[in-house]
Amino acid sequence: RPPAGPRARRPGCATAGATAVQRYGQGGRVVLHMGCLAEQALDDTCIAKHALLLAHDRNLFAVVVRSLEESQNDKAAARLLGAFRGHVWEAVQCAHASRVLEAGITRLRPADCRFIAQEILEAPVAPNGPAVAARLLSGSRVLQHIVEMFEAAEIETLVSALLAEAASLARDHFGRCALQHVLEYGTEVQRRRLTESLAAQAATLCHEGQAGALLATALRCAPEESRDRLAAAVMAVPSVLPRLSRTRRGHSLPLALVEGVAGPAVAQAAVQELLKHAPALRGGRFGRRVMAPYWPTLKKGICGGA
Repeated sequence: RPPAGPRARRPGCATAGATAVQRYGQGGRVVLHMGCLAEQALDDTCIAKHALLLAHDRNLFAVVVRSLEESQNDKAAARLLGAFRGHVWEAVQCAHASRVLEAGITRLRPADCRFIAQEILEAPVAPNGPAVAARLLSGSRVLQHIVEMFEAAEIETLVSALLAEAASLARDHFGRCALQHVLEYGTEVQRRRLTESLAAQAATLCHEGQAGALLATALRCAPEESRDRLAAAVMAVPSVLPRLSRTRRGHSLPLALVEGVAGPAVAQAAVQELLKHAPALRGGRFGRRVMAPYWPTLKKGICGGA
């Protein structure tokens, strides 16, 4: 039997490969090798068909994101995102697939992606799905998009689940990011409830020194009564302002107090406390940032700081 010659190319493979690579980069060629398409260009229909598989691949999830963002209309985008129905919790835990969920929440109307919030809420994990998701980098980012883009009434149950675990989430790096979005975009009732929870554990959060941005956001966004209670709780912690002023994650709290977000009386008390430690604060860039308005006065020796 004569030796077999080179395997003939299937018609259209070269054209399809060129089209895919031109539109989607190297990821397009990989998709063709997976057998998704052999004789036609990589179009949105094919991507929608295999969206769930592609989204979990670190090299291919960008193909799905780009297709979602460039969809011709909401119907096409909703069809693509619909591939994640029943698989949202799996996607939330994936660093790559979660980016597709974020793009879908930003691209579509809340009515078309409400199932994402619902499946997170119904996730069979303890203590509850939103609280577990908030402790993940990928999950926290998805929750931040949901809180920002959805109407408050649509996600009231989801936010309530977060607030139920506010005491523990406030001590978690990614959890704090989700709570900050609740303070910025939540209802007045939600902001008050969260601020009251933070005030109750202000001493612990201040000593840990990692929640400065969260407490500062609460002071700026909370209703007046809750804000004053939180400010009083922070000021009652001995020597907390000078210590936080020297750290990257903590200095935003004394900066907010000095700027007067909690009222002039609290601002004056905060300044007087910080002026006692002016020489030490001058040695660090964050301390200098907090005390920037007062350096000219200190240089003249009026306040006795230098």
